[in-house]
Amino acid sequence: MASWIVTGEMRAFQQRNGTFGAVPVAQPTSTNGPGAWELALRWSDIDLDDGPIQGGDMNVLSLGTSWWWTSTSNLSLNYRYVVNDRGGLTGESNGANLRLLLKLN
Repeated sequence: MASWIVTGEMRAFQQRNGTFGAVPVAQPTSTNGPGAWELALRWSDIDLDDGPIQGGDMNVLSLGTSWWWTSTSNLSLNYRYVVNDRGGLTGESNGANLRLLLKLN
């Protein structure tokens, strides 16, 4: 996964648990700022075969954008293109989702 915060903010890396923190919005909309804009790209590859279950191989390409109003709230739009190869048959799917995040502290 790769993401770029267009407005210049940078997520802090939490070494203790190996995760990234929230986007530290420099100019939140609550102070009449633009918030923060983030673009993201992700590639996933998963083997769905496990013992007697033969699910095949699935690849997912995700493209997304997020508008962070504050460090605890955002609106994101993501598009996903999915390819599943199982037993020589290949299926494709795609879709978009819109998500509202309100983080409670």
